[in-house]
Amino acid sequence: PTEQPNRFRFVATSVLTAGVVAALVVFVPWPLATRAPAVVEYAPLTVVRTVSAGFVREIRVCDGQLVEAGNVLAVLVNAELELELADLDLAIQQSQIKARVNEKQQHIAANQAELEHAESLGKKRQENLGQVVGLTVRAPVSGRVLGRNFDALVGRYFHVGSELVSIGAEDKKDVQLAIAQDHLETFAANVNCPVTIRLSGGHAIGVVLERVSPRASLTPPHPSLCAPQGGPLPVRQVTAGAGEPHNGDEKFELLSPGFRGVVALDGQQSSALRAGQRGVVTARAPGECIGRHLYGAVERWVQKRLNAPNRT
Repeated sequence: PTEQPNRFRFVATSVLTAGVVAALVVFVPWPLATRAPAVVEYAPLTVVRTVSAGFVREIRVCDGQLVEAGNVLAVLVNAELELELADLDLAIQQSQIKARVNEKQQHIAANQAELEHAESLGKKRQENLGQVVGLTVRAPVSGRVLGRNFDALVGRYFHVGSELVSIGAEDKKDVQLAIAQDHLETFAANVNCPVTIRLSGGHAIGVVLERVSPRASLTPPHPSLCAPQGGPLPVRQVTAGAGEPHNGDEKFELLSPGFRGVVALDGQQSSALRAGQRGVVTARAPGECIGRHLYGAVERWVQKRLNAPNRT
């Protein structure tokens, strides 16, 4: 005769299987880490700006060159400033001669007025001299020079405050993260906690997540993370608005808002990594189990479907 099914065994097996699955879902942590693309950057990146207006006569550095503080980066020329300085020197000499003549002739009031006039000219000369000295642009800090198309700068006119080059210190860098909205909670929970950055080539180091921006933005954390520059972030090109300076560089914005994170690097790590090196930072949500992760993934999928525009 055919063997009759054992209902007790079937129920016990089903309950035991369900209990094991429930335990795995509730108590076993999610095995996969959350990832965010990242890039190494100087912190801070010192922007060298012109303190005097003029035409670039020569550039004495090249991209990637190491410089010391005080080294000459570029020399500008402004004939108007130099002519004004010469006129002030002549005016001061004439005023001093008049003051001596008045002193010999005992014209006390005229002598006092001429001395005050000479002092005023001296202050104006000092200001003008500072502008002439500023035509020689020097490195404010030691580091590596960053810039593009240096040869094209020769002969170009720069206004006061125009960006000329940038300088980054090799022992002062950090890591900029591009965090997606779905991953914000995980990375926010890991602030001041150890995370791992995996760089191109398979090299991985342990670092500390310093901070996560609480505001979403369409601005990419770094240009090299954008898809047109070989990065993983999908972006679209934007045009400069009215009144905004246009320096020939392309500007991009993210297709969907994201968050910016910063990973701290010590001096040894900064010296070992090069600026512009891309990688991926991985973090795990503390206490996140398999069930919670799956529930969040389903919830985000439903929200995206509900917020997606209807297609006819």
